[in-house]
Amino acid sequence: NTLQGTIVEDRADGIVFRGKDGIEGRFPPSEIRERILRNPPSAVHANRVRSHFDPMNPADREAIARWCLEEGIDLTAEAIGHLEAWVALEPAAGAAELLLPLYDRRVTPTMEESDLQLATTLRIVEQGGGGAEVSLHVARLFTELGDLRAAIRILEPLAGQSAEDPMVRDGQDLLVESIARIGDREAARALAERLLDDPARESAAELLRLSAAWHLEDLAAGRDGAAEAFDESLARLLEAEPEDGRAHLWEGSAALLRGDLPAARASLKRAFELGEFGAEALATIALALAREGETQRALDTLASVRTAEGVEALVHTIESYIQEEQGDPAFASALL
Repeated sequence: NTLQGTIVEDRADGIVFRGKDGIEGRFPPSEIRERILRNPPSAVHANRVRSHFDPMNPADREAIARWCLEEGIDLTAEAIGHLEAWVALEPAAGAAELLLPLYDRRVTPTMEESDLQLATTLRIVEQGGGGAEVSLHVARLFTELGDLRAAIRILEPLAGQSAEDPMVRDGQDLLVESIARIGDREAARALAERLLDDPARESAAELLRLSAAWHLEDLAAGRDGAAEAFDESLARLLEAEPEDGRAHLWEGSAALLRGDLPAARASLKRAFELGEFGAEALATIALALAREGETQRALDTLASVRTAEGVEALVHTIESYIQEEQGDPAFASALL
């Protein structure tokens, strides 16, 4: 049957409906197949908020938020507001479950909305709700804001958890990366090595990339045991991600350091085929050209990346090598 009239009261346990004849009746959700609203959802929402709605009642906040998210209603901004208020009223795992996906889909929030979003997600973490997913969400917000130490504090509890949970794994990866970015390479490396030993970790590509990059730095610095450590981490990375362009780039760099020009050329070519066109790749290719005696091609390649960020030291090293090969060691020393 289709009834026409007015919804007098709308709550989680059903509605009170007044028909055109003035008779009121209560209908539980199980008896309501569909609602056909004559007024736009925004008007219905405003009416619900004005009548029979207690803003300090978590159950009312939950009910109206879920209604805002129903198909055909789609009042996302209003739902976010009610869910944020629900979190402020009480620890609410259900609110976190609904709210975080809405935050993720939000496009260009205002400064005020961003501040409230951060405060709400921090409150969820403090309440112990949401688990690894919430911790990862908050940590990413902090990294976007440039506060890496705050992100580390949020993520540290995940270091001792099993990486079987993909959210825990991603949080651990971000933790290692954040520790490295604040300059504590030794702590980041130690944590990465420990996490890589977790048998529950199905995907270790991010940690293996960091590990391979660090071992390559050790190899370049001539540290004891660096060659074996690099070969092992690179082999694990290529086993996990055989089409990883950066892995082949680092493989080529290591071959250059060892003086194996044919192997370096093959690895760098593969890296280029896999889309490694960045400044680091071009600088490494320039070094390979210089090692092969193609000085002008090497300098031409370097010219395109000389002002790029993150490769300044590599560019200077290559220029120094070229000048020394051309018989100007004094200029090379000045560059270094």
